[in-house]
Amino acid sequence: MTQLPHMLFYGPPGTGKTSTILALARDLYGVPGWRQRVLELNASDERGIAVIRTKVKDFAKTSISSTSHDGFKLIILDE
Repeated sequence: MTQLPHMLFYGPPGTGKTSTILALARDLYGVPGWRQRVLELNASDERGIAVIRTKVKDFAKTSISSTSHDGFKLIILDE
């Protein structure tokens, strides 16, 4: 099992924060099927705590077909 801490990426727009975490997700979970383990929410598009809570809860409830990585998922809160 890979030990991955909570991480916070910050910096000016265009410096590769989102690209870096998506590359990490592909490396961590593998290219085929990494999307089923990653939820990316963009605060610019999806506003309100109710929207965030609903999407995060629904994502957390979904099962993953593979048993590798102990069922861990990744949630990206962008912007």
